[in-house]
Amino acid sequence: MAGYPGPLANPDPIINAYNQRGFTILPAVVPQNPNLKQFVGEFIYEYVEKFVGEEKAPKITGMLIDLPIQEIKDYLYDFNKLSQKVYEAVTLLSQIS
Repeated sequence: MAGYPGPLANPDPIINAYNQRGFTILPAVVPQNPNLKQFVGEFIYEYVEKFVGEEKAPKITGMLIDLPIQEIKDYLYDFNKLSQKVYEAVTLLSQIS
């Protein structure tokens, strides 16, 4: 897959599992996929919830699945990018509330 040579290895088993599973679903992350948002949202929700808690997880997940396809692919491929995007979304929400 162009730009993604293989799953990113990480010594943390949770991060490693996320990176491996995220890599395997990258081919389905295309604009033509009618279930793209649901598919991605279901995959990232549990991780987002661990970062921000049950109350904010639906809103943050919604924000992340609305990002451009390339950004979605990047955070599916790399758990660290997911955590960065969650932090950016939380920061944005705190600025507008």
